[in-house]
Amino acid sequence: AEEILEQLKALAIDGQADKSVVALGEIGLDYDRLEFSDKETQLKYLERQLQFMETPELEGLPLFLHNRNVGSDLVEVLQKNPRRRANGVVHSFDDTLELAQRFIAMGLFI
Repeated sequence: AEEILEQLKALAIDGQADKSVVALGEIGLDYDRLEFSDKETQLKYLERQLQFMETPELEGLPLFLHNRNVGSDLVEVLQKNPRRRANGVVHSFDDTLELAQRFIAMGLFI
């Protein structure tokens, strides 16, 4: 998995250099699909993917974030990593107005 992440990061950096990459995604969490990937694995690799944002070439790229049936987990990951988040879109959102407002307060769109 780590080798694949490094390949994705290199692909994103190359794409940013030639302007063919304009956002990072789709990344996020989906607890409706736990039979494919358990919660802990999803959280671990979301954190790793967000680390891409610390790469100078990728800093500031918008995020395309997946959020299905995860409660506040995604917003909490983003809040504890303010350096790693940029503007972007949260899609597959299926939660409360209050949670939507937390994403919006971070500069994200629903």
